[in-house]
Amino acid sequence: MMSDSPQTAPTTDIRRVCITGGAGMIGRRLAGRLVARGLDVAVLDDLSSGLPMPDHVLTAVRCDIRNAAALGAAVSAFRPDAIVHLAALHHVPTCELQRARCLDINVTGMEHV
Repeated sequence: MMSDSPQTAPTTDIRRVCITGGAGMIGRRLAGRLVARGLDVAVLDDLSSGLPMPDHVLTAVRCDIRNAAALGAAVSAFRPDAIVHLAALHHVPTCELQRARCLDINVTGMEHV
């Protein structure tokens, strides 16, 4: 049976979200949507994609996920309830030409997160 009343999203205790790769094409859009919903968002990005930090977040940290100490410090300082991990090298020709860098970012960096 269908109801005419609008469905409401389930409630959650998540108020602070950290997005790795948050300056990338997907990350910046997600950050904007979360900020619009009233969440406190931190963006962590090394800015290697050439895009600037999104201007709609209060916390933006230039950070390479391969640097475990810097990543840990940024996450500890922000104290997120959730982390959305989007930082990665995904351009296939670049990954084929720079295999070690790709593995370092996509595997070791993910382990740090």
